[in-house]
Amino acid sequence: MELKYVMSSDSHIIEPYDLWSRALGKKHGDKVPHRTNSARGVPGDFIFLGRDYMRIGDLRQENAGDTPDSTAPVSTSDLPKDLAERVLAANSSPAERMKLMDLDGVRAELIQATNMLLAMRIPDTQVLQDCAQVFNDYCAEYCQYDPQRLVGSAMIPMHDPAWAVKELERVAKKGLRTAIINTDLPPTFAPYRKKNYDIFWAAAVAHGFPITLHLGTGETVDPFCFITKEEQEEGPRYFLAVFGDEQYALVNEFIFGGIFDRFPKLQVLTGEYECSWFPYWYYRCRQMQGPLGDAMNIPRVEKSIDEYVAENLWIAFTDDLFFDRSWDVIGEDRIMWGSDYPHPRNTFPNSHDIIKKRMANVPERVVAKAAGLNCAGLFGLEVPADARRLAAE
Repeated sequence: MELKYVMSSDSHIIEPYDLWSRALGKKHGDKVPHRTNSARGVPGDFIFLGRDYMRIGDLRQENAGDTPDSTAPVSTSDLPKDLAERVLAANSSPAERMKLMDLDGVRAELIQATNMLLAMRIPDTQVLQDCAQVFNDYCAEYCQYDPQRLVGSAMIPMHDPAWAVKELERVAKKGLRTAIINTDLPPTFAPYRKKNYDIFWAAAVAHGFPITLHLGTGETVDPFCFITKEEQEEGPRYFLAVFGDEQYALVNEFIFGGIFDRFPKLQVLTGEYECSWFPYWYYRCRQMQGPLGDAMNIPRVEKSIDEYVAENLWIAFTDDLFFDRSWDVIGEDRIMWGSDYPHPRNTFPNSHDIIKKRMANVPERVVAKAAGLNCAGLFGLEVPADARRLAAE
């Protein structure tokens, strides 16, 4: 089928490595993210993320398209030099980015952070808040170029709910449309189910701000931040762990923690976790509402798991091999494709081919919805009439 409208629910800009030091000057010294030539005694080219380090060569700006199909047992390589240079330039040039979107056949993108995602683990709350505001200003200015095609996502640390509300209100005035929060907070802070966070959920609903739980923003260390050989030996365990963070937050805080009951219009997206985790998670959640859950004294909530999924959750995927065995459990109106541009394993510049391959065994209306219409509808974007018709067939 021809894809009439494609929107990525998970795209990124890679921030300049001196973004925070330029904006904040000497206020926090070396506590802010910055480029460095060593990490934990290992020489190399790194970015310090305020707590963790990441080797720049592992997530460099030039390797967009490096793994267009993460399940194919074939070698991959970088983009051609001229295209790689354009990808690099597009991180600070929205005009160039939209040219690359046209090249890839992508009409609109949800624009999210890269380094600031992992910087959400900064231990000093004031440093973290200041760094988040610097990114939010950068993202807002970037997306103002064309708000119908570039939908900006703020970074809002949740350590201080009152500050988080003020930041949400500030970035909403700047035109940002959604916010990534910490998937979870350090154990010294109250969990999200506690009512001191309710002022933030209320503000998100009032401003029509969907909330995103994104890979790498919680307390589980992202394996990209493992530097020493000893750390890297733990990579397989943490690879799986970091891809499971959102499952625990959704079930323990938002559903059985009562947040969705208190704020039934709150919308929560999952970013970059793929979708094949969902059927097993859903099965276990349904068990919690049955005799087994009662035997374990699982808290009772007002609605069924089915209703929370249909009314509050949005599940994003990139190139999940098991999409065709997951979408109908999630629901065709609640699943969204995202390119993960320009990170490793993203789909640029082959997004249409990857979408069609992953969705080859599902109805065309589902393809149309997942490829862009669901995300566009969530953010109220303009969609061509012929694309809307596909979703109704």
